[in-house]
Amino acid sequence: MTGSSKLLENSWMSHFFLSTFSNVADMNAKEPPIANVERQCVDLLLSEGKRLDGRKLLDFRSLDISFAHERGGVYVTLGDTRVFTQVSCDVTKPSVTRPFEGVLQLNLDLTPMASQGFEMDRSGHCTGGELGLEANRIIERCVRDSRCVDLESLCIISGEKVWRIRVDIKVLNHEGNIIDCCCISAITALFHFRRPDVTVTEERVQFHSSREKALIGLNMQHMPVCVTIAFFDQGRIVLLDPTRLEEAVMHGKMVIAVNNHKELCTIHLTGNSSRSSTRAGSCCWTRLASRRPSCTARW
Repeated sequence: MTGSSKLLENSWMSHFFLSTFSNVADMNAKEPPIANVERQCVDLLLSEGKRLDGRKLLDFRSLDISFAHERGGVYVTLGDTRVFTQVSCDVTKPSVTRPFEGVLQLNLDLTPMASQGFEMDRSGHCTGGELGLEANRIIERCVRDSRCVDLESLCIISGEKVWRIRVDIKVLNHEGNIIDCCCISAITALFHFRRPDVTVTEERVQFHSSREKALIGLNMQHMPVCVTIAFFDQGRIVLLDPTRLEEAVMHGKMVIAVNNHKELCTIHLTGNSSRSSTRAGSCCWTRLASRRPSCTARW
């Protein structure tokens, strides 16, 4: 074999291995590391009461809500973070312990399209890592465990047939604070959703189409909303609605879910800020009622 043929063979093999392993690396790509200059820039601005996007420390980003043609489909954009939620329903058998209640099921999908830090496992399912598990847990506590939906109203025949409400949340773009955005999207979709009407007789159960009878909305008992509070400088600096870069630099955070009756639904605290709870109570609770994101809704 001549030197030129060996060179061609080596170049072809190197191209093959580089393309193969580069595809594998792209599938399991992680978030790019934050440079020290970026950290120092964020810390310096926060120490002066400023942020990179021009907001004040206790300001939210603009909130945009648009509705799909199908009932229960909602797009929510918080700054550059974008989430789509679709609510659907079907009939299932209730659990043995709760024969009078329907089922509320939530599914959070963090696709690699939203962020290259959302890795896929060997089965091809994207879990989002620790952020995905944390977001899924908080959203379940805020929406399902707070019992904002009257599950007893979803009962068709006790112990036999109930409505199962499925809430599919898909993160389309992650630019920080996906928990608040997902919570707003899920609650709005539940209010927007309509299910078919049902007539129960001794002989059968008849489901009516939208042409026969008007669709029925869910019985919502309250409206919980999550608010994320980020801590910097060991809890000495507090801000609301952190961006993606601010989340990568922050020392800790607190997620608070409050409903329209000013009742605390859930609270979640992470990080190493020892003064987190006291700073949050003194700096944020007094202004949450007045500091609301500017919201636009489109049909």
